[in-house]
Amino acid sequence: MLIVTKNPPVVGHGQVLRGPSVQAPSRIAALQGAYDRGIYLRPNLSSEGTVPASSPLSASPDIWIAGTQPVANFQTALATPNSYAQQSPGTITQGTPNYIYVRGRNGAAVSSSTKVLLYGVPCASIQWPSEWAKYGIPTDRDHPDGTNPHYDSSIVNLASSSIGVTADTFVWSNPQPPTGGSDHYCFITWMNNAGNPFPDVFSQLDMAALITNNLQFGWRNVSMQSGRSPTRQMASQLIIPSDVTAGSREYSLQVTNMGFPTTGWTLSMSCSQLDSKGNKIAIDNVAMPALGQFVGVRCTLVPGFSALLTLNLYKNNGPDSQPGASIDITPTYFSDGSPQELQEALDRGLVDFAMSHALHRAYAGTEVADIRPRPVVPLGADGLHVI
Repeated sequence: MLIVTKNPPVVGHGQVLRGPSVQAPSRIAALQGAYDRGIYLRPNLSSEGTVPASSPLSASPDIWIAGTQPVANFQTALATPNSYAQQSPGTITQGTPNYIYVRGRNGAAVSSSTKVLLYGVPCASIQWPSEWAKYGIPTDRDHPDGTNPHYDSSIVNLASSSIGVTADTFVWSNPQPPTGGSDHYCFITWMNNAGNPFPDVFSQLDMAALITNNLQFGWRNVSMQSGRSPTRQMASQLIIPSDVTAGSREYSLQVTNMGFPTTGWTLSMSCSQLDSKGNKIAIDNVAMPALGQFVGVRCTLVPGFSALLTLNLYKNNGPDSQPGASIDITPTYFSDGSPQELQEALDRGLVDFAMSHALHRAYAGTEVADIRPRPVVPLGADGLHVI
């Protein structure tokens, strides 16, 4: 007897797949008992990683929904036995960045690696892969060519029986209520590796096999709670390359108003990662600063830091923004205080004295205030511009 299965090539996001191939009957035995073919997700909190899976099949605790606040040290925190025995709340918030993590346990006898993709699909009783492949959620890591976000993260060299978490955070920047009167979404996760190509589903039995026998596919239903959508939103990468020689250093991120109305508007900023001290890199909802003025946040970052900043602007009862208006996000670096670095900054004409004094005044009275102004140097800028 031969079992007809689907065995397509590994494909990228949203590509068309080819038809079936034939495999041996030994496949039947491989589909029973403990899942031992690599890193897997549990369909529900009661699952111990065995197949065929038992209901519920759409409550995976390994799709961890952190909501609007990132998890500190998530690769460690979400891989503990205590965390593995828990499930995150199943709610996302409309109109603001939501942070999602994916973890898995390695059921193979040897170490395993896999890419991981996540999809946020409008709800449906049957989640056909030809549909959910259209709804990829990007990570907070920029694409190498700088043009598109990454839609995959990785779990690398995970030891047998160990729990691992993807290296990057999935960020749904501005979720909106699904169409058709629904009130929730389905998160779908695909472990993309040579042994688990994108599921090629052409029949009802194909779909049934996918959700009961393939634990490298995960499903979790999530509800949406109301939230206010931003009038304007921008995203920007915040990266400290690994080859920067200095270690942990202090930075400030300033959001400067370059033409938006100064009344009736508010803004907020969030980041997909915490700083190296475990502090949020965030600006809570504040009034739009005066023209040419800024609001800022101070943070400590180390080489290798990579995250996504999201800036939201809200029009309340103010006038419309006009063409030419802009908001700038400007990162600056605080000198480490050593005479050698200060002298080099002065010799090279890099110190922004006005900004140094402005930041000293801005942070006065806070727990990060300095006794006297520390010299800062600008490192670049990114911005939102009204056309």
